[in-house]
Amino acid sequence: MLLTLIVTAMPNAFEHVTDAAKSHAAVAVLAKGRTETIGYGDLIERTLAVARQSWSTKYDHLIFHEGNIPMEHQRYIQSEVPSLPLQFVSVRDFFEPTKLRATAIVEAGGTTKSRAYGCDPVQAQGSGYKAMCAFWYASFSRYTTKYTHLLRIDEDCVIDDSQSDPLVSLGAADIAAPLWWHEDSADLTKGMSPFFRLLANRSGHVVHFPEPGRWRSPYSNVMMISLRWLRRMRWVIDAVAQSECILSNRWGDMPLWGATLKLAMHQNDGRSVNLPLSYLHKSHNTHVRPLFRSDETVRLDGRDVINTNLSDHLSTTRLDRGHGDGRLVKLIRVQGRDGEEIDLLSNGVPRTQGRFRNMFTQTVIPHTRHSPTLAQMLTCGRNAGICKHLLHHNLDGWSLLLGMSVSASLCAALLLIHHAIQSSAAVHTVRV
Repeated sequence: MLLTLIVTAMPNAFEHVTDAAKSHAAVAVLAKGRTETIGYGDLIERTLAVARQSWSTKYDHLIFHEGNIPMEHQRYIQSEVPSLPLQFVSVRDFFEPTKLRATAIVEAGGTTKSRAYGCDPVQAQGSGYKAMCAFWYASFSRYTTKYTHLLRIDEDCVIDDSQSDPLVSLGAADIAAPLWWHEDSADLTKGMSPFFRLLANRSGHVVHFPEPGRWRSPYSNVMMISLRWLRRMRWVIDAVAQSECILSNRWGDMPLWGATLKLAMHQNDGRSVNLPLSYLHKSHNTHVRPLFRSDETVRLDGRDVINTNLSDHLSTTRLDRGHGDGRLVKLIRVQGRDGEEIDLLSNGVPRTQGRFRNMFTQTVIPHTRHSPTLAQMLTCGRNAGICKHLLHHNLDGWSLLLGMSVSASLCAALLLIHHAIQSSAAVHTVRV
C-alpha cells in the first residue's frame, strides 16, 4: 500500500532571530554540560585547535548545549580560549521535549507512523543520542538562521594545525566532509530506504536506495554544509522529522544527510566535495588524514607506493603507471586532498613517470586517553588550559603563572615526561 508522506512546513516554535553577524559562516559544536570545570578539557582542547587556524576569526563560534552549561562555566571556558569570542546557545527547548518523546515511543512499542514506515523502535544509545541525531539533521538550522554556512566540529574532534579554510574548500558545493561512508547498521536504518524512495517518487524521480544505508554519506563528526541548500531541502528534512523514525529507530544524521544528498543530486541540486581537514577523532582513537602529505617520505617498491611515516602495509597505494626500484622519495607540492593525483616527476624524481592517487584514511592510534600528542605539547604555554586539562589536574589559580614563559617551559617538560610514561603500541592505518 502506498504511504502518504506529510511534508508541510514544521512550526517555527524554536526559531531564533539574532543580530546581524560579522560573518556568514559559523563553526559549531554540541557540548555536554559538566559538574566541574575540569570536565571541559575535551571541549577546550577542540576549541583551542580551531583558534590556532589562520581562518578562525572569520567565523562565528557557537557552543550549543542543553541549558546545562551555567554562566560560571561559560566564563571559565571563554577564559581558556581568549582569542575567540564564543557564543553559548541553549537548545534546551528542543532537547527536553524531544528526549521525552523518544522515551515515550519506545515505551509504547512504536507509533502508528513508525509501524507504517517500518522504523521499529530500538533502545540503542538512549533518548539523548536520538535527540542528538534529530538535532544535527532536522533542528540545528533553527538556531542558525543568519548564517549561510556551518562547519560542525564535534567535541571529541581536534583538527590539526595549519589547515586550509574549509569555506574556501567547499566553494560552490552544498556539503563537504573529509571522510565518506557507504554503509550503515541494518538495525538502525530500518525503513529508511523505502522512505526515501517514496520521497523520490513524490518529486517525480526513481532513485535506488540500497539497504542498509549503502550510499555515500558524510562522516558527520566533522562536516560543512551550505545552509542555503539545507533550506531548499527543507521539505525532505521536515518529512523525516514528522515520521519520528529518528526517535523510534535511531536513524542517524550521517545516513540521513547521505540520502538527502543522493535525492538532491537526482534533482540537480546536490553537490558534494571532499573537505581537506585532518583531525584526531578521540572517541574512536583515530587520526583522519590524507595518506600522503608534503615533506613525508615514500618508498617506491615495484607498483607499491609506501608511506614510510606510517607503520604498516595498509599505508600503501598503487602506482597508476610506472615502476619503482625501492628508492625513497620525499614528497613536495602535495595538497593532501582525497583523490588528488600525485605525479612523481613533478615531485623531483628524475626519469620517473609514475602517478598515484591520494586518499583520506583513518589512522588508528593507541588508546592513550591521558597521553598528549606532540602538537599538544608544542602548544603548551599558549594557553593555560591546554596544560591543565591534558595533565588532568585542576590547577585553578595557576593560569596566570602558566601563561608566563618560565611556567610554560615547565609545563612542556611535564608533558614530555608524561608522554614518555604513557607511550604504547605503534600506529597503524585503516583505509576507509
